[in-house]
Amino acid sequence: MSIHWNRPVAVRIGSGIADVIRGPVDAFEALNNRWPAEHGESYFVAKALCSEAVATASSNDTVRDAFIDAAQDARLLI
Repeated sequence: MSIHWNRPVAVRIGSGIADVIRGPVDAFEALNNRWPAEHGESYFVAKALCSEAVATASSNDTVRDAFIDAAQDARLLI
């Protein structure tokens, strides 16, 4: 079962094509596999919260907000 946020987050990673992140599973995959190489503190916070949300099959606005913070810091937020 995949947990989705009420409002997806649009980011632009890599090739420049818009990507819609619908929940913590999408976010964790993006953070692990497609994120720019340079990571700030917000990246590690988002990764930890997304990992926990995936493991517990739950999510909340705190997880989404952490992902948004990481995307803003990496200049990926659309």
